Amino acid sequence: MNVIAQLIKTPCTFLTKVPFDVTFQKVIDSWKLFCNGSKFSIQINAIFSVHSIKKNHIILYNRNGQENALLLCFINGRYMNLVIPNYDLNQTCVAIWFTP
Repeated sequence: MNVIAQLIKTPCTFLTKVPFDVTFQKVIDSWKLFCNGSKFSIQINAIFSVHSIKKNHIILYNRNGQENALLLCFINGRYMNLVIPNYDLNQTCVAIWFTP
């Protein structure tokens, strides 16, 4: 958890608005489908392809107007999902952090 806390305090590597607003469970279910070979839009496939890289990273899914944000993490060889207080980004977006 310390790695995650330190990493999200740094500027993100990538930030993009996304044209979808789905539940956190839908994101997690879609990730599982992607792992089993399902294909999605180019943007979603790219985000999930990043998540499949075995290098420490965090993908934040921020839903505009919601109290919480979802972190899809790969830290020290382990995938984990966390819900944290929403970032004040005023948009539905995805942000990505990689360890240097």
